[in-house]
Amino acid sequence: MPSNKRVEEQAFGRTAREGKRGTGQRILNAANLTHNKDFDAQKITQLRDRIEAEMLSSFEDYEFKTLEKKMRLFSTIKNEVKSVFTNVTPSVYESNVLLSIEEQWAMFLRKIDDQKSSIDIEKVHKEYAEFSERIIKDYSNNCVIKNPYYHIVIGNDLVINDSSLISKYKQAMEHFDRAIELDSDHSAAAFAGKGWLLLKGK
Repeated sequence: MPSNKRVEEQAFGRTAREGKRGTGQRILNAANLTHNKDFDAQKITQLRDRIEAEMLSSFEDYEFKTLEKKMRLFSTIKNEVKSVFTNVTPSVYESNVLLSIEEQWAMFLRKIDDQKSSIDIEKVHKEYAEFSERIIKDYSNNCVIKNPYYHIVIGNDLVINDSSLISKYKQAMEHFDRAIELDSDHSAAAFAGKGWLLLKGK
């Protein structure tokens, strides 16, 4: 038995396109009919279609609305981030700031997905407003990066790729320090970066 009506019609359609007569046939596995012994093929097909209709209805009532809300929020935050970075020259620093914001955005969306009941539009709007305000505030205060990995990447770029280490020494050290502050147990590369800078000296 095909899993839904669309798959079934496609299967029979392929048979018709091949020009064969009446070769389409449903095959029901008796082992799957333990609770439906008195049903004939037509009744089982109707049951399958009813279950599928209920699934589609559930999708429209919850998942589709959730997806639609996510798309609207994404459009909003995209415009907000774009306005902040309009006049910024792309760099390793700015790229990692954006990646950090994207990571936090993904975590915000995950909270919406984790809601067990139907989506509360007003609550999501409120939480988004708080999220957006926090991102903008953190960016203004130069602390929008919450994952030490991004600080390490920026610090390494300043150390390795900048021709004038002296001018970038303090910046690189600050990024390594910030990574260690965020998660000292998983920032071995930040400690290594600090050690390298100390050996090189100012």
